[in-house]
Amino acid sequence: MAGRLSCYFINLYSTISYFDSAENYYHGFMTGLIRGAGLSICSNGEPGLGRTDIVIEDPLNRRAIIIELKYARKPEEMEDKAEEALKQIEERKYAKGLGWRIKKVMNYGIAFWKKESCVKALETTR
Repeated sequence: MAGRLSCYFINLYSTISYFDSAENYYHGFMTGLIRGAGLSICSNGEPGLGRTDIVIEDPLNRRAIIIELKYARKPEEMEDKAEEALKQIEERKYAKGLGWRIKKVMNYGIAFWKKESCVKALETTR
């Protein structure tokens, strides 16, 4: 993968219940969080060769964010699942479906396990 890679671990201890632990729950959680911040999103769009979880385009500033979510069955799987999400973004060419004005893309692979998450970010230019 070309670009700058970052990795973060974020806990959701006071945000969600540990009963809420399926990928589709986290998808809804993230779309609500992003939409609540006032951003316009595309959820389950079909750019490239697959279906993205979440895409945010900012054509005015020529940038976009692609988010792919994964659920880890064990905490030690989180980093691998976040990496797998980033690879999926690249392999399925999700950025190809972005508007022609987009020049900078932030890819986020996010893995959840109960109340914890691992976020891997990769910044690319087109």
